[in-house]
Amino acid sequence: MFFAGHGIAVPVFVSVGEWFLLRFLWASYYIPAYLIFCATYLLLPHFNRKVIYVLMATIAPFLTLAAFLRVLLWTRGLKYFVAVLICMALLIELYGIAVIAGFKGFRFRLPSFSFKMPRFDLAKLNPFKRDDDEEEDDEDEEFIEEERIDAVAKEIKAEPAAAKSTEEDDVYTPEYLSLGLNRLSEPDEQVRFNDEEEPVIELEPEVVSEPEQDDEPEESFDDDSEISIEIEDDEEETPAPKQVRKPSPAPRRKAVKYEIPIENVLEDHGDSSNFVVTEETKEDARILLETLKEFKIEAQIISIKKGPVITMFEILPASGVNVSKIANLAGNIALNLAAQSVRIVAPIPGKRAVGVEIPNQKRNIVGFRELIAIKNPDLDKAAVPFILGRDIEGDPQVVDVAKTPHLLIAGTTGSGKSVCVNSLISTILYKKRPDEVKMILVDPKVVELKIYNDVPHLLTPVITDPKKALQALQYCIDEMERRYALLDQLKVRNIEGFNKAIKTSDFLADPLPYILVVIDEFADLMLTSSKQLEPAVSRLTAKARAVGIHLVLATQRPSVDVITGVIKSNIPSRIAFMVSSYTDSRVILDEPGAEMLLGKGDMLFKPSWSPNLTRIQSAFLSDDEVERLVSEVKKMGEPEYIDDIIFHDDEEESMDLSFGGGSMGGGADNDANLMDKALAVVAETGKASASYLQRRLSIGYNRAARLIEDMEARGIIGPPNGSKPREIIHLPDKFKD
Repeated sequence: MFFAGHGIAVPVFVSVGEWFLLRFLWASYYIPAYLIFCATYLLLPHFNRKVIYVLMATIAPFLTLAAFLRVLLWTRGLKYFVAVLICMALLIELYGIAVIAGFKGFRFRLPSFSFKMPRFDLAKLNPFKRDDDEEEDDEDEEFIEEERIDAVAKEIKAEPAAAKSTEEDDVYTPEYLSLGLNRLSEPDEQVRFNDEEEPVIELEPEVVSEPEQDDEPEESFDDDSEISIEIEDDEEETPAPKQVRKPSPAPRRKAVKYEIPIENVLEDHGDSSNFVVTEETKEDARILLETLKEFKIEAQIISIKKGPVITMFEILPASGVNVSKIANLAGNIALNLAAQSVRIVAPIPGKRAVGVEIPNQKRNIVGFRELIAIKNPDLDKAAVPFILGRDIEGDPQVVDVAKTPHLLIAGTTGSGKSVCVNSLISTILYKKRPDEVKMILVDPKVVELKIYNDVPHLLTPVITDPKKALQALQYCIDEMERRYALLDQLKVRNIEGFNKAIKTSDFLADPLPYILVVIDEFADLMLTSSKQLEPAVSRLTAKARAVGIHLVLATQRPSVDVITGVIKSNIPSRIAFMVSSYTDSRVILDEPGAEMLLGKGDMLFKPSWSPNLTRIQSAFLSDDEVERLVSEVKKMGEPEYIDDIIFHDDEEESMDLSFGGGSMGGGADNDANLMDKALAVVAETGKASASYLQRRLSIGYNRAARLIEDMEARGIIGPPNGSKPREIIHLPDKFKD
């Protein structure tokens, strides 16, 4: 191309040749900078040869060509001499790089054989090498070790595999296999073999795999003679190294596929979403307008919304009509329509209209099946989903209990309260795995929630004893404090941030599941132990939201001594079913309306994020459907109960008094006494957990956690085992009796 610029080549290539020539001439100005960079980089004690290889393969050829072009252009004078020197410097530099970096035991790994380039000891050419003769001897020994292991590997592949020994004592199980690891070490910290400490590898029939297993451990060697072994078959027996610097962390537990069928489990009650305005509906509209005219109220109907249970007539009063006059006519309208009850919303929030809700002559059943089967993004993304039912327009209503963040459900007997609780639990069983949502069910009436026993989502069997219910709430308080300590370690604010952070950080922990506490008859607990129950509920409702612990309280007696002001202030989301009086409605919702409901699942929902009430027909689940659902869920796994951690009997309470429970003083002697008391508790009860010691010894959670960590460091108890209690390995002699 250079000669093309002088007109010797075909004219069509002249401009192209001049363009390439100009670019190569510009490149020649960077030759001194390139030489200085390479020289400086080679002076580093631990340079990376890969960088030099990349430079040699990419930049060096172009710079060399540019230098030769300079020689051809500068044909006389000092410039010609300088160009020749640059070319010689480039050639010397390329040769030096190849000698120093390229031939020092470099090894290529091919699929079927290994090719090893000649080894030259050119360390003397490096003026910056360390004056350590032992280092050079170690490198030679490493090279000899590589040759020896190559020979052993070839010998193993050549010999037929011997039968595996049947005696477990004759087979050595490597440490990394017992840990369930696939690699012995991280790539940057590989296992090293020391010839002075490690005996020569001998072939023994007992450690060779069975004949049908042809795969052998694959050995790979790098430039520093470090050995990394990848185990392809967990049943192969290989000699274990003596030194493992940093084993790879065990892989996180993979989520098991969790899917509950709908067919043959839930009943089909038909589609309750399509409602047609019939002649009967039009007749009700005519009677409504005539009733208003009787009281000299001019209005017109602007919309009719028919739902599964009620029909709302949106009316627009004439100018100058007082809205309160329409609200006071509920009884007269119900009389003229022969309706059970009429509820008037004056005005409808966000609309220029007044709503008159009239019961349908024929009620439709809102089946749980039709709501769980439809694709609803709100249902799928909810952390703790809850299918409420359908509103007056027939739209599905779903709420995330984690956003409520606690829920109060109240209504008289037969109003649909228990069916609503079943709908909540069934939604979680369908949509959430046991490792995502855990539940504690409290059923003082014994017969309502017993059917859910042995469901894998439960932390304890269904609680029917009021004392155990208090202990379960105390466990939730301890768990709340423990979770806040975990959040503080990762510098996150809530459970969502924690579960996201552990996926990208080195913090070894499983995601925290949400904990839902459902108390079916809260009034019974308040009658027996209100002094202990109210502070526990108040503390949980005030603080537990951020760590994923949520309460659902249900009662059929919504009086002020059951739903106190302290509890109401911390539970802003409420569901009211039919109640007997205006006063009960105000206790639940802080406003009237629930006394006008129809029963059998007719509810008013007041969420924490809105002051307006939403009228909903609850989803229906029969007892047979619940039984079939629970039977299917039990097939997905067994529960991991921790009732031995949560509950303790009266003897343990008396034992607390003997320990002198209360505030503990400071000092080393006090810490030693506290450790003795903690060991006595562990020896007596066989339970070792921070929350349990916190309750038994009346100390803070951080102090109890330090006691548990100290016991683990001494080898008294084992490491944490998820939700299961720790294993007690070895107690001191004075605590064994």
